[in-house]
Amino acid sequence: MSGRALRPGPPPRVGFIIDSLAPGAGTENQLLLLLRSFDRERVDPMLICLHEPITRPDARPVPDPIELGVRRLASLRGMASIARLARQLRARRLDGLLTFFRDANAVGTLAGWAARVPVVSSRRNLGRGYWHTAWELRKLSALNRLTARFVANSCAVRDYTVAVEGVDSSRIDVIHNAIDTDRFGPAGFDRDRSRRAALGLPSEGLLVGCIANLRPVKNVDGLIRSFLRARALFTSTPVHLAIVGRGDLEPELRALAASLGLGEAVLFLGARQDTAELARTFDIAVLPSHAESFSNALLECAAVGSACVATDVGGNRELLAAEGRELGVLVPPRDEEALAVAIAHLASSETERQRLGQAAASFVKDRFSIPVVLERWYSLFEALKPRRDRGRP
Repeated sequence: MSGRALRPGPPPRVGFIIDSLAPGAGTENQLLLLLRSFDRERVDPMLICLHEPITRPDARPVPDPIELGVRRLASLRGMASIARLARQLRARRLDGLLTFFRDANAVGTLAGWAARVPVVSSRRNLGRGYWHTAWELRKLSALNRLTARFVANSCAVRDYTVAVEGVDSSRIDVIHNAIDTDRFGPAGFDRDRSRRAALGLPSEGLLVGCIANLRPVKNVDGLIRSFLRARALFTSTPVHLAIVGRGDLEPELRALAASLGLGEAVLFLGARQDTAELARTFDIAVLPSHAESFSNALLECAAVGSACVATDVGGNRELLAAEGRELGVLVPPRDEEALAVAIAHLASSETERQRLGQAAASFVKDRFSIPVVLERWYSLFEALKPRRDRGRP
């Protein structure tokens, strides 16, 4: 046990409600990481799953979760779930309820209000015109009046929430994503070429990697076109592009790579669970998205010491250029030429790749490791605890 003084009384009881725990998804994995890592002397967590039963073998980090089994909110079962959850919250005498995603936010906020449990609503996307339609923003405006506080996973998301939802910045805490730096730590800065063959990767030459869902916002098509230009700029060593992820655009992206004559140079690896091992083999990691809140994939690649290139959107700057540091290369969004030049520049300089990779890995460990981020969560939870200590029924 550490030398910190134990806080008097029982730890705050906090519920975490999410739509579902889909495997391989960033927010879901981040929630499970937190639940597995919390010190039970500092928080007593409860997990609530709205839509699907909890079937993942790694997804029961807390005992006695609540599975509401609601398929559609606009139904009698959906409406009844709010009253049922409110009864559960009162029975378990929660100090706070943290909501994730749209449906869970609606059910959790209304149930928390009915049970007199303060709700903390998470914000983890920049969804203007996508998630945040005009109708969705009207619903959020009503729910936000019943919300005690908000948590954003980047300063960019906080600023977006202020601008688009009209939430006062004083009500928003910024807590960046955490990462397990024991799992995602640098195994050496020469990149692990010896393991590439076992991972289904070419053992020779340089490897550019991208971990992303194959959706339009991730701009993987733009990366493929930029990769073609980068290869033309850098010709001294073979270069391959490994794309890790799945999505509806995969057939279209495969066809694009073939039409550009890239053929065997672009590898589609699909969804993988061994992303830590894969990222350690990347000489250059690229995130070409049109929008990002705070990317788990970019955080993982930085943590293992890959030299990172990313578009200057959302929270990417908070990772690769934090406090004026140079921890990676940022390029303007939708600028395929700038992305190609950045890739070619890093491909030409092993010294530069090592410099950026070492700096990024060190910064991630100092600022985003699990113990560091958990302290920020504990401070938030402690602020909720006095409600129960004052005798709330």
